[in-house]
Amino acid sequence: MKNNGQKILSEKNLLTFFPAEKNLLRVREFWIVLIWPILATLVVGFIIACGFGYILTLYFNRPLLVLSSSILILAIVSSIIAKILTDWHGHFYILTTHRILEACYKPLFSTYINNVILNQVKSTEVDIEGNGLINQLFNIGNVMITFDRPTHQEEFRLMNIKNPKAVGFLFAEVLDFKKADVMDNPVWFKTKKPEHPFRFTQEIFPGGAIA
Repeated sequence: MKNNGQKILSEKNLLTFFPAEKNLLRVREFWIVLIWPILATLVVGFIIACGFGYILTLYFNRPLLVLSSSILILAIVSSIIAKILTDWHGHFYILTTHRILEACYKPLFSTYINNVILNQVKSTEVDIEGNGLINQLFNIGNVMITFDRPTHQEEFRLMNIKNPKAVGFLFAEVLDFKKADVMDNPVWFKTKKPEHPFRFTQEIFPGGAIA
């Protein structure tokens, strides 16, 4: 569900759908993932500022123009870094006793909310991965949860989080709870008549359900 320009709900409001719902986990990507994009932005900004300064000094010899261009580049670099930090802060995962939720809010761009109700799906796999030296040193990794919906399979990903093993084990424990099965109240039942072995208790039409 994507809604451009829509203000995202607060984390507290996102947990008010069920009266007895308890928050078990709230996690974001580990802050170390911010180092590389921020460092790259600073390096590119520095190179551009030096290039502009050299060209303006060599061909125009106007120190005030060099200072103005440097201030402009600094403002652009600061805006990009602020955007990176804001996007990181607005992207989080929540696990409760009733659901798993991923919220991603990018100001002025988009809002994305992925809400999985636990009693509507069955979990088939919980995979944990952590690749690379940096991930091993800082204990960072990904947790992938595969859900088997009535119509298709879907994968829920928690990317670049701290302590992925502990988070993965917590998800496995929560998803192992007994949940209401959609077949507890089937729309058909088996009869004793051989000519009509099954009978539907509901027939679904475009206008609705008829009992």
